[in-house]
Amino acid sequence: MKISPKQLLKASVLAGGILASSFGAQAQDNTAVNTPATLPVEVHETMRDDPGIYARGTYLAYVKTSDPTANQLARFGLTALALEAQKSTSIEIDGIVGVDLETDDLSMFRFLYWPGTEGQTALSQEARAKLRNFKNNFGVIIADVVDGRTIRTSQGLRRILQDAEIRPVEILQSGHTLTETFCIMDNLTGTTNREVLIERIPEDAPASDRSAFVVSAQNWATAWAGVSVGPDVRDQAICSGLNMIFYAYTGETVDAEWMQSVIEEKRDFIEMNRQWAEERAAEGEAAPAAPSSE
Repeated sequence: MKISPKQLLKASVLAGGILASSFGAQAQDNTAVNTPATLPVEVHETMRDDPGIYARGTYLAYVKTSDPTANQLARFGLTALALEAQKSTSIEIDGIVGVDLETDDLSMFRFLYWPGTEGQTALSQEARAKLRNFKNNFGVIIADVVDGRTIRTSQGLRRILQDAEIRPVEILQSGHTLTETFCIMDNLTGTTNREVLIERIPEDAPASDRSAFVVSAQNWATAWAGVSVGPDVRDQAICSGLNMIFYAYTGETVDAEWMQSVIEEKRDFIEMNRQWAEERAAEGEAAPAAPSSE
């Protein structure tokens, strides 16, 4: 998927008002775009020297790739998602940060968005070990093809799955925790509504085990940023993103009895609205026809 400078500029506005003049001056050489100091979430294109910043706050991380466009869309999309989380949920996202898997410490994060591109190169054993530790400490990795390819045709995604040593996968089904942590959804949609894959949990796994890897070609970041999608598609994608954030930060409590009660209330509310809509539609169909003007 090719993104024009005009579309990236639109994404920057939706993601929090990135200065158009700054973007225009920097887009020519693909250098980083800085956000204004007034943005309510911090945006770090690289990790700061003081790791305590990330230990003290809640930051959504994304993997920096060799593709500047993919990096910008990840940054814009996650910024828009963080702003929506601040507005609509109890989770306060302090910022967004781009990470280098080879050099950066992942232990302060729970959410890692990994844009899949064809330029993906093999990771070192040290970086693979970091990913293992990240997953073992309740981190959730969102591997998402962003260049228009599918799960089956993306060589970059195949490389990611090899490096991350992912367990066998299965198709995400409606009713899974990921589809119910915040919004009740049938699927985690993005710019498309393709299948989403998650790690299969072994039958003998402990109760605290969960899918640490979500795999898709939904191109979520582009939808979160509002590039080339309508408002309804973006709203659904934002819901998908909020579900993933909740899963990453509160996933181990979702199966608790009190949370299941909340989810049941949401389902009942949705069903009530569906029935109400059907009744209104039926009443409209059954209403007597208007008198003819003839």
